[in-house]
Amino acid sequence: MRYAQIDENNICFADSFLSGEVTAADMIPLSEQAPSPLGKRYHNGVWEEVEKEKADTEL
Repeated sequence: MRYAQIDENNICFADSFLSGEVTAADMIPLSEQAPSPLGKRYHNGVWEEVEKEKADTEL
């Protein structure tokens, strides 16, 4: 079974194939054909793009 693991901000940090079913609030089931949600936020059952903070380029 394939799962996305999310952090405390609901951002996906792992996309894993596991040998069995997992029941955990931070593990979101994925279909094998779904695109990887790495770096996206899980909100109300939907994966959303997350704006990346701009790096401070001034020295």
